[in-house]
Amino acid sequence: MIQFEEEMREFPPCGYGLLGLCCSDCLAGPCRISPFEKETSKGLCGIDADLLVTRNLLRLTAREGAHSLKSFREVLREFKDRAKTRDLLAAAQGAYGKWIGLKYRIPDAGSERIISFLERESSALLTLLIDEPPSLFPSLFPETAFPHLRQESSPGSLAEELLGLLEEGQKGSSSPEESLRRCLQASVQILMAEELKRDLRTLLHLSSSREDGWEETWKFLQGLPGSAQPLLISFSREGGFQSPAMQRLAQELNQNIPNLHSLSIREVSDLARIGRFLHEKWSLPVSGLAAVVLVESSWILPTLGSLALGFSTASHPPLPIRGSEQAEQFFTRGLRRERQNFYLAALEETALFRLCQFFQERIP
Repeated sequence: MIQFEEEMREFPPCGYGLLGLCCSDCLAGPCRISPFEKETSKGLCGIDADLLVTRNLLRLTAREGAHSLKSFREVLREFKDRAKTRDLLAAAQGAYGKWIGLKYRIPDAGSERIISFLERESSALLTLLIDEPPSLFPSLFPETAFPHLRQESSPGSLAEELLGLLEEGQKGSSSPEESLRRCLQASVQILMAEELKRDLRTLLHLSSSREDGWEETWKFLQGLPGSAQPLLISFSREGGFQSPAMQRLAQELNQNIPNLHSLSIREVSDLARIGRFLHEKWSLPVSGLAAVVLVESSWILPTLGSLALGFSTASHPPLPIRGSEQAEQFFTRGLRRERQNFYLAALEETALFRLCQFFQERIP
């Protein structure tokens, strides 16, 4: 049982907060909007239920992006300190360094060029005032695998994006949908930073690729059949679901969907790697796959990142969006219309039926 469920027994969560209708953004709060009076109630600052839910998501995304930024900066500092050491030069010349050269399309990828490229791109992601935006985006999110991402503006630095999220959360947008799209776009930049950070860490400590589970994931992906198959991806930092309810949902999907392949991951940066691999293997964009991601995490990034990449996603704990009809529609009907994927709370009564229905629609 995950910590969220354990704490629910002793400390019942705020019902308003679960709906996204509780705000403590300023000293005048906290404000709560009753779910039964959403049409007429407003916060002290004048915002309605839709904007309240949206602002909460913006702040959650910015907070987790800041956490990612901090850990990325620490890894980059170590990488720069060891840039000229014999061990790092040897690692960049080895198998993993060559793989990085191919992934990022680094011309004449010798060890020094690889290290210089990673330093430059990492600094561009972390710096507020940059002359040129990071060039990683086409390599990590190729248009053929993630076509909907190419319709959005080219990302700049992660630091600048996070400040933009905070500003958006303060002033609010006239369209909650635009703010929700901003959350998804920011999650893609955070995923980009997480993958780059992971590459730096692996070059610094080559054993980490075994410890973070990627080698097992790679072997699993290579063993998949040559034609597209239904796939269930389970994300949990613990390497497996701790919640009995999530375990049941995964088991029931395996029982109900013929030939369902199941993969467990614990690194959020695996999602884009998996998407690229499946596209190369099955020649389908992520949004066209018969693939579902089940997320068990108290952090918002795994869910938003999965949705932003095009995976249909169910999570527990759920996104705090049920207090806003606009937010619910955006993450269900809106995503299905724009990206061919959708979101649902993993433990809602109809989750199993809807996920089975999705697989049946996608399986040839």
